[in-house]
Amino acid sequence: MTNFILDESGQPTQLIGVTRDISARKTAEAEKRLLETKMLQMQKMESLGLLAGGIAHDFNNFLASMLGNADLARRALSRPEEAEEYLERVMKATERAADLCQQLLAYSGKGKFVVEPVDIAGQVLDLEQLLRVSVPKSIHIKSNISEGLHYDEAIRQTTSAMLTMNGFDVPLATDGDEAVHIYRHRLEEIQAVLLDLTMPGMSGEETFAQLRAINPEVSIVLSSGYNKRETTAQLASDELATFLQKPYRIAELMHALDSVARRKG
Repeated sequence: MTNFILDESGQPTQLIGVTRDISARKTAEAEKRLLETKMLQMQKMESLGLLAGGIAHDFNNFLASMLGNADLARRALSRPEEAEEYLERVMKATERAADLCQQLLAYSGKGKFVVEPVDIAGQVLDLEQLLRVSVPKSIHIKSNISEGLHYDEAIRQTTSAMLTMNGFDVPLATDGDEAVHIYRHRLEEIQAVLLDLTMPGMSGEETFAQLRAINPEVSIVLSSGYNKRETTAQLASDELATFLQKPYRIAELMHALDSVARRKG
């Protein structure tokens, strides 16, 4: 703040000024801005980590479908029609993986968008699936699309074919709730449960706990794209029957089931 002292003729002759040191305030404001920037950066990194985990989950499923169906086709070479069906599934999984790559490139600015008619319901359900495996479990996601999407259908279909080829009877469940329901009503028939850690609705951890509540001795093969250490840490349990990392071949799946049988024996 400044004021002038004037002489008798009204001309300024002196200047009075008052200054205030605001260095501390400026320093505090700068530190606050720096802290806000760091917090925003941390939130961005956390969001990217969650998104990357969701994308990795999808790619792992595509790879599991490709690898599993290629293995099935190799074993069905003497039956051309059956082998062709498995190869067609490999092609579909490859195309879906390629579509996801194109979307990622487009979002990063290194690809291009194609303007064309799309199935809105299908797009919403695909996005819902990605969000379910990307956001924290505490966040509940629900769409109003009437037609449901069978999540990870290709994985269930492929694994079922692997097991059926080796003489197993395989009841399938689309999510954790259905898996618990089937196990409760077919307890005496089912010798082992192949359980994916990441599922829509009830999580793999919750499903694991409910199956154990029904039968503490239930044999569970937990399948996941995460490694064994991360998986068992999430379950906080050392009771896991055996672990099968995706993607896997028929031989690896059978080895996991053999491990279950040896433990029960």
